[in-house]
Formats: sequence, structure tokens, C-alpha cells
Amino acid sequence: MESSNQPESPQSGSYKQINSISNCFQSEEAMKTYYLQMTHFMSPNYCPEKGSEYARLQSLYRKLKQFINVLQLLSMHEWGKGILEIQNAEGIYMLQSNIDRKILLQTHQEIGLHLQFITQLAGNMSFVKQLLGILQCHYHNVEYLIKNMESSKNL
Repeated sequence: MESSNQPESPQSGSYKQINSISNCFQSEEAMKTYYLQMTHFMSPNYCPEKGSEYARLQSLYRKLKQFINVLQLLSMHEWGKGILEIQNAEGIYMLQSNIDRKILLQTHQEIGLHLQFITQLAGNMSFVKQLLGILQCHYHNVEYLIKNMESSKNL
């Protein structure tokens, strides 16, 4: 009972592995150092000398969230489903006789380039989802560090 009045001090073995990325860090301090360095690369306009470690991690946290939001939008859209509709609409457009032939051919070429992009994007969705998973692991690691910093301030 005599130790119940004392706040618990974090033990060196208390660092828990959150995900596969956190497994590569020897300690929570090593993980924090890594993400503080990552802040410089992910937010080069942010001046790290002026900010505390907490502020720098918050900046990285927000930047990772922005990247995750964009990748989630890309990965949720069913890119392959719209290709046939676009091709059909473009075919109907090409049959228009009241439009100058040069304009039709130029439009056909531009639509073809967009379709090529969409097709390539649809073919790389597994890569986009893998990248999304990696960023989410980093996001959760930074979130873990921020929560630990907040809880240590409250003690």
C-alpha cells in the first residue's frame, strides 16, 4: 500500500508494439526520434527549430491524415466500372456529323488519354491500398506517441 500514493513510472519494458512498422523500433524513444525526423521530410516548410516535439508530431499527424484521406478516396472509387460508359459516350459523340472533324479527332485523342490514365489507375489499386495501409500504420504510431506525450503532461 505504501506505493499506491506514488505515480507509476514508465518501465523500459512497457513499450508495446502497435503494428508491423512499430516492430522495427527498439524503443518508444527510437520511434519518436524517427517520426521527428520524418516531420522534416513530410512538412519541409515547417520550421522544426521553433516547435516543440509535441507540435512537430502534431504537424506530422495532420499531414499523414491528409495523405490518408486522399488515398482513401482513390481506393474507394471503382475506377474500372466507368470505363465502358465513357467509351460508349465517346463513341456516340464521334458519330456527330454537325461537329468539325478536327474537333472530333482532338476530343477523341483527349478522351483516350483520360481513359488510359483511368485504366492505369484501376490497375494499380492494390499498390494504392498497400500505400494506404503503410501510411495508416505510421499515422497510428504518431497518434500513440502524441497520446503518450499528452498523458505524461497530465501526470
